[in-house]
Amino acid sequence: MLYLGRQKLWRATKHDCKLAISLNVIALFVHITGQVRMVSGMDINRVQDNDEARNSFVQLQLRDDSYLAATRSLPKTATLPMNVSVSMSLESISDIQTTFAVIDLYMTEKWNAGESIGDSQGVAGEKTKSRKAWSLKLSGEGSQGYTWTTDTYFLLAKRVSYYSEAQYLILEADGSVHRDRKVRIEAPCTLTVLYFPFDQSQCRILLSSYGFHQEELRLRWSSSEGVVFPFQYDSLRALGYSMNAIKSLSYSAQYGPVSYDILEAQLSFTRLSSVYLYQVYIPAASLVVMSWVPFWLTEEKCGTPARASIGVMTVLSMLTICSNVKNVGGAVSRNVSLLDIWMWVSFGLVILAMLQFAMADFHRTDDRIVFLGVGRRRSDLTKRKIDKIARVLFPSTYFLFNAGYWTYVEYIKATSQPKSNNSP
Repeated sequence: MLYLGRQKLWRATKHDCKLAISLNVIALFVHITGQVRMVSGMDINRVQDNDEARNSFVQLQLRDDSYLAATRSLPKTATLPMNVSVSMSLESISDIQTTFAVIDLYMTEKWNAGESIGDSQGVAGEKTKSRKAWSLKLSGEGSQGYTWTTDTYFLLAKRVSYYSEAQYLILEADGSVHRDRKVRIEAPCTLTVLYFPFDQSQCRILLSSYGFHQEELRLRWSSSEGVVFPFQYDSLRALGYSMNAIKSLSYSAQYGPVSYDILEAQLSFTRLSSVYLYQVYIPAASLVVMSWVPFWLTEEKCGTPARASIGVMTVLSMLTICSNVKNVGGAVSRNVSLLDIWMWVSFGLVILAMLQFAMADFHRTDDRIVFLGVGRRRSDLTKRKIDKIARVLFPSTYFLFNAGYWTYVEYIKATSQPKSNNSP
């Protein structure tokens, strides 16, 4: 009995030892894991940035719950309405269509969140020693999570793309924030189709706050020239346009019971009509003049075949130009324009010249019948009289039409030339 009791006691003691060892191992593991978490949770900003003021600013942003809230909530320290100044710098315009233009631009926004870091306490509870002006610049995709940012968006845009790498955020000691982003936008455009190819394209960039009305946030241009285009006009010539003017406007729009600030940049482009002058107007006018050559061809010199071949050739050539001239697509090909009016008037004169040949040939046959004594003259007109009338009537008509046409074109250019007005 004594032996059995000792054996049970030994087994119990052995079991307790194993349990104690297991508990010690678990406790050691938990302790090591906690140390690792403490090391991984250290303030990397404090390690990387030795400047006490900058480090205190970043720690204050991370510590304050108001900055960690959603971007649709204004900072608690902001003075309402918060003023946001905006400026835009156009980098390039890669495409201009009848309804939209693809524009790359840099948009800069500045505001003050109302938190002065010089009077704030750091994480350790000590006041910031440095009262000098300083700033912290964060660049790249992860630069937007440190502070409250605006919710501005582009109205009426078909597509908006933000370059995640091309953006930066500057945090000032007095709470000022400076944000710069590169944006690609397909801005809406309108044009007067009737004036093609002497038309102008008006493109608009509209910016507004999505969630904050005028009593909470005010948008304004940072200067009288809110929008600039430093590398402008040379690249536009490859697209067939030239820049006229850039206007910066600001107004408000009412949605329900509240109003929102809207900033508008108006870009005015003029189509380069010289390409149409060389490729359409001059060749078509040459064909019209060529259709008049048979008026001076007599039967004794060239006869009917020469007049007929010239008439058919000019008609077919004008028909080819008229069918290919409007292959620009969009609203231009679906509406009547000044180019259509000029082309079809020219085409009509070529057709009339062909009909004049038929009429003159008919009277030439009548003259032969009278000459042979077979019948009587059905009209006092002869082939020679018809040709003489056509020699004066056709050129004078075409000259008067072109005089009125090009006078109207110059009037359009003079009256539709926008004046540059960049004042907000």
